[in-house]
Amino acid sequence: MTTSKSRHPGLRRPATSRGSWVLRALALGALPFLASCSRAGVIDPQGPIAAAEWLLMINATEIMLVVVVPVILATLGVAWWFRASNKRANHDPHFAYEGSIEFVTWSIPALVVILLGGVTWISSHQLDPRAPIASNTQPLRVDV
Repeated sequence: MTTSKSRHPGLRRPATSRGSWVLRALALGALPFLASCSRAGVIDPQGPIAAAEWLLMINATEIMLVVVVPVILATLGVAWWFRASNKRANHDPHFAYEGSIEFVTWSIPALVVILLGGVTWISSHQLDPRAPIASNTQPLRVDV
């Protein structure tokens, strides 16, 4: 009697192996990028106000990514370091509180919220709808 894991060594795996699933996932992930080639709607601002709002949205996204990307990387790093097979990881079950860790954990997001609020406040006041728009052309008069 053999100790082989497969009862039928002559049979092959079906065509839907792991490699084909990866290729399908990559193709599916590329579809949004291929579909967004034409510039329309929110992605294509027309005029100075829309361009300023687009810049505000990009700046806010970049500010938030400053926190999001390190948090995701730290989560993956902690999960990898404290995996069950890592014998070098030192876990103290009696660890209760560390003030410096708590300070960093709360101060960085608070500073990001303050920065984001300040950027949004300044930009929204620069885009005041009652303020005249700086332009080289004469304003269009519309009778309603």
